[in-house]
Amino acid sequence: MNILHRYTVRTLQKNKVRTLVTIIGIILSVAMITAVTTSVSSLLHYLMNVTIQSDGSWHGMYYGMSAEQYEELKALTEVNETVALQSEGYARIDSPVIERKPYLFIGAMSSGFSDTVPVKLTAGRMPQNSNELLLPESYFHSGAPAVKLDQQITLAVGSRCDEDGTALFQQNPYEEGETFLPGEARTYTVVGFYEGLKQDTYYSAGYTLLTVAKVEVGAMQNVFFKLHHMEETYSFMESKRFDTLYGKANEDLLMYNGHINEPSLALTLGGMAAIIGAIIFFSSVSLIYNAFSISVSERTKQFGLLSSVGATRKQLLRSVLFEGSALSLIGIPLGVGAGILGMWITFMCTSDMFSAVFGSGTGTAFSLHVSWLSVVLAAVLGFLTILVSAYIPARRAARVSAIEAIRQSKDVNIKAREIKTSRLTQRLFGFEGTLAAKNFKRSRKKYRATVFSLFISIVLFISASSFCSYVTAGAADIVSRPEYDLIYRFNEAENDPEQLLAMLSAAEHVTDAQYYYCLLYTSPSPRDVEE
Repeated sequence: MNILHRYTVRTLQKNKVRTLVTIIGIILSVAMITAVTTSVSSLLHYLMNVTIQSDGSWHGMYYGMSAEQYEELKALTEVNETVALQSEGYARIDSPVIERKPYLFIGAMSSGFSDTVPVKLTAGRMPQNSNELLLPESYFHSGAPAVKLDQQITLAVGSRCDEDGTALFQQNPYEEGETFLPGEARTYTVVGFYEGLKQDTYYSAGYTLLTVAKVEVGAMQNVFFKLHHMEETYSFMESKRFDTLYGKANEDLLMYNGHINEPSLALTLGGMAAIIGAIIFFSSVSLIYNAFSISVSERTKQFGLLSSVGATRKQLLRSVLFEGSALSLIGIPLGVGAGILGMWITFMCTSDMFSAVFGSGTGTAFSLHVSWLSVVLAAVLGFLTILVSAYIPARRAARVSAIEAIRQSKDVNIKAREIKTSRLTQRLFGFEGTLAAKNFKRSRKKYRATVFSLFISIVLFISASSFCSYVTAGAADIVSRPEYDLIYRFNEAENDPEQLLAMLSAAEHVTDAQYYYCLLYTSPSPRDVEE
């Protein structure tokens, strides 16, 4: 440590109040930056967990992959893990409720399938062998015969093919004129019910029934895979290895891990991040700059004395930057801790709101997640903000000559008639206002930083409030709240909708009532009725 640095440390120790105020400013600035980075990290981690519980942890999938293609996929060095849902065949529904879904699809799960693709049980247990079956809740609305837990059902499992004789699978929608070839009758024991696979599309021709695969690799399967490097998923699937197959990526999971394949979405998120970053940066600079500006203004005479004994401008500039670095060693760790503590308290109070909006039905709790990247980013941004805040006044002070610095002619520069105040100031603000006005005119630089900070505070407040208003309005368009208070589901076969509407409308405190038909599901689950 050279003599200038030692002199800077002694100056900080001598002016304890100013040093403490500067450290508090650094703590507030770094805490604000940490709050933002930690909030983003926690929200992304929460949304990623919600996606894993609702959609699965797989990176990409292919429909209708043959055994040879599956072995080729598993042998690739980029692939880390694979699971498959093998096609055991289809069973025809005699009187399907929905014309485009006239089949029951029997899918056989490979080992570890439910760990990668979520299978949410609503009753019963998971199948343990190829003779046990798991039915989706949509089965009860398919038109197939009603079943109960531990009941045995016999299905004529066959295959589908189009007019040219080409085999059809779940990725192929139902076609008029396709042929169903019934096969051998198989008997299964129903051991549970589940919500249904999200990978089944609206146009899937069959309701997916799950069992356990007999062999590791079947003739045809839907394959879910994970790569060693998640960020390579899009480029992997855009390659020509399996261009004859229909595949898709787990886009939500990839997005929450920072891998976005949509340029417009990346541009939108980048713009929002730039706006938030600019707001934080300017507010932090204005906060810390005020403290360093006052410090440099008070030390101007010291700089003049040091310049008179040979200190160069670079040495004076480095002295102020050293002061900022020394204070950051105390302020940054405390600021990071204060930001993390503040967000932990905030999330403790608002976790239920996030769960209700983003994670409804998943059981995922919103909590604080502190990643090393968020802490390092907050510390680096805070340190850069401190250096910028200290550099601006230090550069200005270093340009002052030794004589001007000792005389402080730049700080206090009074010209004729400049300290005179009007009678209106005396009448409006009294003696105190007149004295303050004269003091401002004697040394404008002493209060310029304060005025600038107030200006920035107002601008930031308006910018932040407007930004929040726009985001809230946009979120309200996406997550619309229902206008009704209560909803009653009924079966048209057992209740006349007009009579039910009249009865509910006549109930006390009811101001309005309506009913509508659900075209996809026309009857409740028999299992629900019995319960």
